Amino acid sequence: MHTSADTQSVRLPGSVCWVLDCWGCRQGKRERDTAAEMEIEENLFSVIFDYNRGGFRHIGENICKNLDFHSLVSFKRSCKLVYFFLHNCSAEDEILRGKLHKDWLVGEAKTFNLNLALPSAVSNVKIIDDGQNIIVSIGKNIYQYDFENKSEEIGKNEEETLPIFNVSQSITDGLKLKLRLPSSSLNSKINSTFGFDSNGNSKNPVRVYLNENENLEKNQITQFDIIKNFLVAGNNNGILSIWDLDTAELLNSKQLFGIITGVKCRTEEDMIVTSHAGKAFDIGCISVRKMVSPTELSVLWSAYQDVMPVFNFDMNHKYIVTLEWLGTLNMIHVGSASVYSRENSCYTRRDFSDGRPVETRQSATGLINNLANHMNKRFTSAGIFKDDYVALGSDDGPDGHFMLLIWDLTTLTMIHAFKYHMTGIFQIETCGDRLITRDKGGDIVIWDTELAADINYLDTEDNLVLMRKLDLPFKDRVLCIDMDLRRLAVGKIGGAQMFDFWNSAGQGMNKGLGNKPGN
Repeated sequence: MHTSADTQSVRLPGSVCWVLDCWGCRQGKRERDTAAEMEIEENLFSVIFDYNRGGFRHIGENICKNLDFHSLVSFKRSCKLVYFFLHNCSAEDEILRGKLHKDWLVGEAKTFNLNLALPSAVSNVKIIDDGQNIIVSIGKNIYQYDFENKSEEIGKNEEETLPIFNVSQSITDGLKLKLRLPSSSLNSKINSTFGFDSNGNSKNPVRVYLNENENLEKNQITQFDIIKNFLVAGNNNGILSIWDLDTAELLNSKQLFGIITGVKCRTEEDMIVTSHAGKAFDIGCISVRKMVSPTELSVLWSAYQDVMPVFNFDMNHKYIVTLEWLGTLNMIHVGSASVYSRENSCYTRRDFSDGRPVETRQSATGLINNLANHMNKRFTSAGIFKDDYVALGSDDGPDGHFMLLIWDLTTLTMIHAFKYHMTGIFQIETCGDRLITRDKGGDIVIWDTELAADINYLDTEDNLVLMRKLDLPFKDRVLCIDMDLRRLAVGKIGGAQMFDFWNSAGQGMNKGLGNKPGN
């Protein structure tokens, strides 16, 4: 994103224009009267943009902060002194953040589309190689596509390629659950309708990641992630698979406990975290492993005593936040939340509510009591952002909204409750200054994490924390999302889409994506 050489004119306030004007950065520079005057001006420039001179540094920073991003990049490329100056201050980062914020807020995203043969169901999607490729899971197989160069224009033959006939809502609702309900009848219908794993081959993928283990016959990938140059995936039969990302060679196939409900990796620490549920929905587990090599995984820590099935979790270098299953209401899993605070290799557990649901799970009455006792603290999804905050999707509120709740993990207190979603929030993704939520109905909402983490922010009718809602076609078929600083990828029944918001703010609004609700 820093490689653009756009030569837009520089726009500066009058109080600082003369500095760049003297140096000759603006077109139409003045004729200089004497060589002495030129030498003085060049010396002044070298003083202002010398990051070692603390008394003048603020002038150089203010000049840079009044440039748009592309002008700043051109300015940086034009002079080695400016390059080193920007490398040692926050001006470029602030301008980039402002540009990205505007692109996501009002930009018309460049859109790529991948239509797959029906009835393909993309249950997971991940952006890789700076947006040039995506990885998707379909059933028990994983595919990599050259998404940027081989994808089709959005909407091209979409209505003809995506119709779904004779599929009940209960089947599509069941498909949206990462942790499948222990119903052999419903799962059989899902497998018979969407169990065609080889459909991903119809668009000539770059690579196919396969595990031919016999136990995978009627199972599916629940989640995958990337650590260094390896693809790590969990399956609902408990098998953890590791492939070489470049060659698609299967390097490890390891049987773990129960159902693997989630997989997340931290490349910086060679760490793989997996969440689990017992196949009878009676117990759960969360485990941390170090990948010594693709064939050697060392268990660093595990919580398995008095843990209910974990159906959703997120983690960073400080915390692991888990949601333990309490029940499933209207085909939406709800659970209690816990946070494991990390100190070296030890984790300390704190619960978001009083009482551990595992204490009364032994009877049907106990399970019902669990739901009642956690009435105001039942959650559907979790996403950690800005190190010490977590966004939680709440259970149905009193006015029918499924609130987005913001908690401070250091004090374990709720600081904000934002409303928009009218059905359960299934997924929360964060990157940079943005947080994206996806609900059961396929609504996708973009939120501002700077405001969400500000304890002094007061939500008004302007609802500034809600940046925009995306109005996607066939949104009821949306199954998963992924994001990076500039892109959003959406997996769905029938394919995938990617929206690139970079350099989009100057192009106005995209009628297909939508704006802030009410605008």
